[in-house]
Amino acid sequence: MDDPAQPRRRRTGLFLGLSLALNLVVIGAIIGALLLARGGGPERPGAELRAAGRLPVAAMLPPDARAELREGLRAQGAGDKAAYRAADRAHAERLDAALRAEPFDPALVAELFAERRAFRGERAAAVDLVLVEVLAGMNADDRAAFADRMRRHNRKKSSRKSEDRR
Repeated sequence: MDDPAQPRRRRTGLFLGLSLALNLVVIGAIIGALLLARGGGPERPGAELRAAGRLPVAAMLPPDARAELREGLRAQGAGDKAAYRAADRAHAERLDAALRAEPFDPALVAELFAERRAFRGERAAAVDLVLVEVLAGMNADDRAAFADRMRRHNRKKSSRKSEDRR
């Protein structure tokens, strides 16, 4: 005869297995979030490209050209995430102090904003120089394909902006 407790054991085993799987997913998500928050994972010049406004452009490059861009930025020191973050943090702290100061000094805040623009402009110029070198190393067909991706990106971007205005 069949044991009446057999289906109950099967269900209990199934629920325990599902519970374990769910716990592993949650733990994996937590570990992933911690790694992202601490800057873990492979070193990429994403912060520099983002600050220079060139992250979308870099994403449109073929993988080998993106690797060349990363190497060029590292060689130039523009891929140093720690130095970039330290400078960014120092500027944010100075701006925070200036905004909270009594009496408020608008000239100091304007100066800090100008420093930030200059800092980002220097970073953008450094990224642009390496990007031009990478593009110069591509053949005509690859550059044309890159130009096509840029055109599609710009059209999508302008159509989104016109939709937002409505």
